[in-house]
Amino acid sequence: MTDTGRAKIKEKLSHNLTILWKICHYSTEQRRAFKYICNNLYKDDLRKTRLAFCDIEVAFLKQYYAKNKQMFESLEVYKEQTNKLRSTVSVDDKALITKNLLETEKTLKRLEEEYRTENGKDFYTWGKTITETIDKFSSNNDKNSGEITTDEDICGDLGRSSPFKWN
Repeated sequence: MTDTGRAKIKEKLSHNLTILWKICHYSTEQRRAFKYICNNLYKDDLRKTRLAFCDIEVAFLKQYYAKNKQMFESLEVYKEQTNKLRSTVSVDDKALITKNLLETEKTLKRLEEEYRTENGKDFYTWGKTITETIDKFSSNNDKNSGEITTDEDICGDLGRSSPFKWN
């Protein structure tokens, strides 16, 4: 395989993993833990093994997202409702949004408990549990300091630079 071909494969894997890490709410620490990209072990004799591990990670993340899609979608709804609540002036609208927010919160907590029961561990979104994330949304809402527009507003540094260091 040519260097150009290898570069294209690396670029595609990097792109796929970056997108999947984002939609699966992987924190910077979780991304960096994927040692098959982030360390300096990329040598010719390990190329196929490392690429296979990258393919396995992509398949795992696709399955993880599909299995937890309702959780990710509910988190997005919760974020949108929180933003609406912060920007709404009408008391009637705020009451309706608050009601919807509480229902979504119940759904998230139920899904979190189901995940914990099934997997024996907490579900993490951007490195935080659902409860921590809800608390963070609530505390930001109480501050009333403006609309929450990014995941970083809730979860801190997401690692804007690519975690990929191919050698």
